Amino acid sequence: MSNKLTSNGGLEFLYGWIDAHAAMTHLGLGSLSALYSLIREHRLPFGRIGRHYRFRRADLDEWAAVRTPETMRQIERANRRP
Repeated sequence: MSNKLTSNGGLEFLYGWIDAHAAMTHLGLGSLSALYSLIREHRLPFGRIGRHYRFRRADLDEWAAVRTPETMRQIERANRRP
């Protein structure tokens, strides 16, 4: 039997980490590019496991709690393609 985790559900259950797509959905962002923009600007708490970005739900909840809905809309608008 292998101890290797093969799904994000395992990482979240064991360590509290979620992947980029789950973080995007959790924050209500409309695209991964909006999420990656926040990562590039170091405006969002994140970690890395290997080359993959990972996020803790509790950290995302804290981050979002101090953002207003208008701030979140501005982030979305800034990352829309023309």
